[in-house]
Amino acid sequence: MATIANLQRVHAPELIKEYFSKCRLAEERREVEGKAVVKIQAYARGFLVRRRLQRLEGTVLTIQRYWRGYLGRLRSKLALEAYNRTLRKAYFNAMATIIQRWWRGFYSRKHIHDFYARKRYLQQVRERNHQVRAELSLEAERAIIMQRQEAEERARKLFADKLSKLHHLVSTSVQPGIFNSPYSIATGTLPVIMGLPVEDHLKSAVKAQLAALGQPHGGGNSAGAASGGGGSLAGSGRLPPLMGGSGRLPQSAGGGSRSRSGSGRRSGAGGDGSGPTPVYAATAEVAGRTVPARHTLRQAADYEAVHREALLEEKVHRGEMLSHHPQAFTTALGAVKAPFFDLQSNRNLLPYGDPYDPTVGLRGPRFTPDQQAISKNAFSRYLKRVPMFDKNMAAEAY
Repeated sequence: MATIANLQRVHAPELIKEYFSKCRLAEERREVEGKAVVKIQAYARGFLVRRRLQRLEGTVLTIQRYWRGYLGRLRSKLALEAYNRTLRKAYFNAMATIIQRWWRGFYSRKHIHDFYARKRYLQQVRERNHQVRAELSLEAERAIIMQRQEAEERARKLFADKLSKLHHLVSTSVQPGIFNSPYSIATGTLPVIMGLPVEDHLKSAVKAQLAALGQPHGGGNSAGAASGGGGSLAGSGRLPPLMGGSGRLPQSAGGGSRSRSGSGRRSGAGGDGSGPTPVYAATAEVAGRTVPARHTLRQAADYEAVHREALLEEKVHRGEMLSHHPQAFTTALGAVKAPFFDLQSNRNLLPYGDPYDPTVGLRGPRFTPDQQAISKNAFSRYLKRVPMFDKNMAAEAY
């Protein structure tokens, strides 16, 4: 206290003066210092606020970064799940399509389009077709054989009908007929039809006519005796060969002898008891064998006669078939048509004209390129001088 009292007593005026001076100076600088304090406080507060905001910005960025990362990871996870879901769906759809394709193929092959069932069906169809074809072939052959037999029978009846009108051409014991010439053996021109001479056919026809009339075919002697001349019908025996020497003829098959009209000669045995000498030998050597001379008439026929006869029969058959129908079977629309044959008589003895001969009416045996340059069609026949082309007939010609 003494110290203080000493100080107050020594320094009091200076202290009061200094105090008032400082107060006056402080009062003078109050406004400036107040502004400075405000500025310092503003800067301090700004610093603090900026530091706090800086810290908050970093925190916000960190929070935003973590949040955005979380959202990105969540979106990526959802996108990956959607992608995987789409991929699995596409995969399963593809696998389902494959399974359905295999199943539909199996079901179709098993129940709808069975390959083995169709193979068996086609095999059965082929076997049935072969069976039907075989049956049709047999039926066609049978029909052809029946038609051929009917045609042959009709041809034989027609031939017999024609022969029945030619009975006046049969040979007699006095006069040989035109089909039994005494020179036929030497010339080889004896006509033969169906393996028999025409003379035999004529005699068979005469016998049939006599049998139908109730007259014995061997009674030529009584008829000759009643007529008293050589114009009577001859016996049914074969015409004997001509005799040489005295020109005598042997007795006929009827037993009696005939005299030539106006000649006065009688046939019989010679005065010396021996028969007359024939002009031709009674036997002949054929193929190293001795056969009767009358059998050599067939040997004297043309070499191609049998072939031509078979060809003629075939052409007759084919012509009749074509006259009915172009095919091998006749229809059931009406009665079967009879084959067309030209009626022949004694004054109309024309040679046989084949209705199916493809070369008849054509411009040559073949339809040559030169002929094709003139006309595209071949004329096979003529009806009333009008050409008619038949493709079924013309096809056989080529």
